[in-house]
Amino acid sequence: MKNTTLELYLNYISFGNNAFGIEAAAKTYFGKSAIDLTVLESSILASIPK
Repeated sequence: MKNTTLELYLNYISFGNNAFGIEAAAKTYFGKSAIDLTVLESSILASIPK
């Protein structure tokens, strides 16, 4: 249940620059898929939503 809730949340929230969801944010900010993000890049994206 927790994983599903987190997945839904990450696919719904806005990361700015018209990027909705973690996959769109990864491509917008780093030019790659979310699965290919480094720990540092993931941390940066995690700090964006309020």
